[in-house]
Amino acid sequence: MWFEALRGICAHVRAGGGGLTPSDIEPARLSQQQIDELHQRHRVADILPLTPLQQGLLFHASAAHGSGDDVYAVQLDVAITGPLDPHRLREAVGTVVNRHPNLVARFWDGFDEPVQVIPADPAPPWRYVELDGADVEAQVEEICAAERAAVCDLNGQPAFRAALIRVSEHQHRFVLTNHHIVLDGWSKPILLRELFASYHGHRLPAPRRTAASSDGWPIAIAPPPTRHGGKCSTVSTPQHWSHPQIEKRPGGEASQRIACPSKRPGP
Repeated sequence: MWFEALRGICAHVRAGGGGLTPSDIEPARLSQQQIDELHQRHRVADILPLTPLQQGLLFHASAAHGSGDDVYAVQLDVAITGPLDPHRLREAVGTVVNRHPNLVARFWDGFDEPVQVIPADPAPPWRYVELDGADVEAQVEEICAAERAAVCDLNGQPAFRAALIRVSEHQHRFVLTNHHIVLDGWSKPILLRELFASYHGHRLPAPRRTAASSDGWPIAIAPPPTRHGGKCSTVSTPQHWSHPQIEKRPGGEASQRIACPSKRPGP
């Protein structure tokens, strides 16, 4: 009888049965019913608590929702001159997000305490647009504004997005937008190095566990291989707040130039 029960359990697991339980997501504190509710909304890989700083950012995002003035929406607008492979760039963005799936976490504040949901399929939102007409800058700004609004919908949309805008045959604008709740200024250069290294065909090192950034906030760009709940549990008191670095390109100023070869490097 014991072996029959064991065979039944094995068959259930092979069929994809089961899921997260309250003990799987500690130190987040949710009931099984609440976990099941999140599973109905998303394909869930993990559920994590928020750090005190993230809780504050979520509060401000909720207060600013729909107003278009959330200062914690961070945008990097890069002008790229020369041949560019849009498909390869999209793959590079996907590679980075798969290494750091918490970049596209959803944030849920409908329970007693807020949580972040790490998706089982961490595909970053990608937008490719080919522009024509005279007023290209106005069209670019309209796209950028829509991207900023999207990352502020922390419950319904991923907090990290990428857009590639073709303005002429060899001129592109590469726009990376994120909410500060998943990525801080210290981590942004790490993300860019990994992204362009992947685009050029370089092998990336395994993600490393790190401590907190200079402002005391756990680094979103470098979670451990499975879950980082243990790291979140060590940050139990409010940390030093620092204003986010707004990286939106001011109108009229020259954009950064990055040369992107059209071919991958040889072996």
